[in-house]
Amino acid sequence: MSNNIKIFKDPLVLSEQLTEAFISFVASKAKVTIALAGGSTPKIFYTTLSQPKYQTRIDWSKIHLFWGDERCVPADDAESNYRMVKESLLNHINIPSKNIHPVHGKNLPKQEKNRYSDEIQSNLPLKNGLPAFDWIFLGLGTDGHTASLFPNTENLKVTDQLCVVVEHPETGQQRISFTLPLLANAERISFLVTNKKKAHIIEKLLRCERLTTNYPASLLYEKRPDAEWWLDQDAAAYLHMSL
Repeated sequence: MSNNIKIFKDPLVLSEQLTEAFISFVASKAKVTIALAGGSTPKIFYTTLSQPKYQTRIDWSKIHLFWGDERCVPADDAESNYRMVKESLLNHINIPSKNIHPVHGKNLPKQEKNRYSDEIQSNLPLKNGLPAFDWIFLGLGTDGHTASLFPNTENLKVTDQLCVVVEHPETGQQRISFTLPLLANAERISFLVTNKKKAHIIEKLLRCERLTTNYPASLLYEKRPDAEWWLDQDAAAYLHMSL
């Protein structure tokens, strides 16, 4: 099994080990740019990061936080990824406000997509002609979507933009998401996936099947085969059959 596939007993153990990796990574950098994900598994990670026993081990003053995708809702809306991160992490750590770079979900989506792209451009170093995050955390949908890049959509073909406005295929809700080229340009990429309901999609992706736009995460994994997969035993339940 690949060293990039890490399997843990449960989401809490996963989050504790990821926190240790995060502490070591931050310690090795003078400035750290991080892109965060929404979702239940990342929330457990953020809650773990916020625990007092880790506070003296993380220098938050050199960490800059961005969001890989966001719903076009106000910051205090229950569906806001920013609100989730604020409640689970930001309210509990000593991080300068200037280091927090949320998507302004209440703005007009197209204008905000451009504004956020400019903010990314002005805060990150360039690599391969694109801004390069130090570490991007991602979730994974049961349909194979990641960030807010959904299957069989035109946004998957975008190569000349950092961010795009997308619509959820079922609800029509508008979101702002990083594009595949921006995601793929990061130094480090980690998918955080737990729950038995994700086991089938994990099996398909990690068999290294190239399933094109049926599974957007596979497009990213194809570009970055060094991406890390942080899984609990439930999400990894079927891997022994295919790896």
